[in-house]
Amino acid sequence: GEGDLREMSIDQRANTPTFRITRTCVIQNVEVDMSGFREAVLVTGGGKVRPLIEHCILKCSGSDAVNVSGTADPVFRDCELIGRKCAMKFLGCGRGEVVDCKLN
Repeated sequence: GEGDLREMSIDQRANTPTFRITRTCVIQNVEVDMSGFREAVLVTGGGKVRPLIEHCILKCSGSDAVNVSGTADPVFRDCELIGRKCAMKFLGCGRGEVVDCKLN
């Protein structure tokens, strides 16, 4: 979203991630409100997968807000991550950069 935060909101009720990110991209100014038994955002792939997610609110009332797996290396900047289990979970060799974010 190129607009202001909450100008774009996604309210999803499903058992699959709202975003399954497998390549480098930019996600900005999006609010995700996810209910289900999977994470709201999954970032997976090799070390060249380095998406930028900024100015977002990512919520999941059933599981984790964000999972990073493989050797993906995302950047989260100025985000609020709210998960029932974990705000953010790194699996395998997943890693990332978290800048000015709130994790709940």
